[in-house]
Amino acid sequence: MPAPKHIQTALAPDGRRVTLSCRSENVQGDWQWQMRLTSKTIAVGLGVAGPGYADGAMAALKMSVRQQIVYRAQPLVVMVDAAEESWMAAWKGPHHTLHLGGAAPAPDLGTITGLLDQLSITDTPDGLLVTPQPGSDVVMWGLYGTKYTQAGKISFYPAEDAQGLLPEDQEGLAVDHGRVWVKSMEVDGKDRGRKYLHASANSVALINDSLNRLPWVTKAGQEELLQSLEIRWGR
Repeated sequence: MPAPKHIQTALAPDGRRVTLSCRSENVQGDWQWQMRLTSKTIAVGLGVAGPGYADGAMAALKMSVRQQIVYRAQPLVVMVDAAEESWMAAWKGPHHTLHLGGAAPAPDLGTITGLLDQLSITDTPDGLLVTPQPGSDVVMWGLYGTKYTQAGKISFYPAEDAQGLLPEDQEGLAVDHGRVWVKSMEVDGKDRGRKYLHASANSVALINDSLNRLPWVTKAGQEELLQSLEIRWGR
């Protein structure tokens, strides 16, 4: 029996409506987004996740709260991990969490709020929108989304931002909504496992090959996900 078909839609932080469709036994409900944010004073990773993200990260990474204030009528917490190697600041909006962080030491609270002051933040049930305020020195780039499925983690990018990931000398395998390649990943000369590349008209996705790494991932589940996957970035 085929796995159930899931269709989910949300607003990306830049305002584009993104739709993900696939067959898998389970697909994560929350959307997660990552991007880079740079200014004259700081460069950090910026993310958007579900409303419980900060509490989950605090438990999983054994983080402790260093500071907490009310910012734009919502809680803003600054956390540091147990080894004091990394920090995270999380703004807990009505519907989503806006988080940023990096390697320790954490910047002071004034630096964090000063950075957030340069952003327009609008939290809606469909997604959290975040853009630089007019006249600010903030630049945002490298946006991508992630979803977790029964067959592996999917990271997806707008096609125009990810053409460098696609092999130029291989045609790839045709599937329902694009083409698929297999790519071995190396970082600093170390094998980081395989990933599947899925390219369609306006999206490029990386799917972790977690077969034999996660007990619930099956070959049939992977094949069904890759065959059915469709991701559309709107305007």
